[in-house]
Amino acid sequence: MRGRWHLYRYTQKGTLAAVAAFEEALRRDPNDVLAHAGLALASAQMHLRFAREAEAKRWGERAKQEAHRTLELDPNLVEAHLALAAIYRHTEFDWERTIEESRRTLDLNPNLDLPHFYRAVAFYHLGLLELVDRELQAGIAINPANQVEPLRTRGVTALLSGRYAEAVPLLEEVERLSDRPLSDSWLAQAYYYSGERARAERILVLLPG
Repeated sequence: MRGRWHLYRYTQKGTLAAVAAFEEALRRDPNDVLAHAGLALASAQMHLRFAREAEAKRWGERAKQEAHRTLELDPNLVEAHLALAAIYRHTEFDWERTIEESRRTLDLNPNLDLPHFYRAVAFYHLGLLELVDRELQAGIAINPANQVEPLRTRGVTALLSGRYAEAVPLLEEVERLSDRPLSDSWLAQAYYYSGERARAERILVLLPG
């Protein structure tokens, strides 16, 4: 539980604290299936959000390893399928499989927010922007405390829909609530298309790569 609480902070410090908590649980019990599942989620988040380029591959491989270990220990466990959905969403960017594995997760437990948020992201990547808000509303209804991911997804969807003035405050709020890498590139685009090119350039020069 402590590890999952850290994950919802959506910061590098919080994600690494989650990794440490799950690793501690596995030192006590190497077959703790929930700890393996949690470590898969945390590693996938590190891969996409916070790892430096040289470290991203290692985090992605670790996420896959932990997800598959979870499935080996209990193939019917809801957290195992949630971990697999996280892999498809955060490391493989396989949007069809993200949608399918999120559906399987919700079939096992309809009271989870993350599968809805994963599907929302998959929908905007597939150009199905009209389906995004329904998933966000469903996830928020389940867990109103998880603010960062729906804010980011709404901001990106507004940007992709050409609603730049709407996208800016949403993505700025993500910046306030989380670590900067979570929405920097999207916020830079929102500033640019809103006519604030100097603000966009100030962000872009600080981005890695």
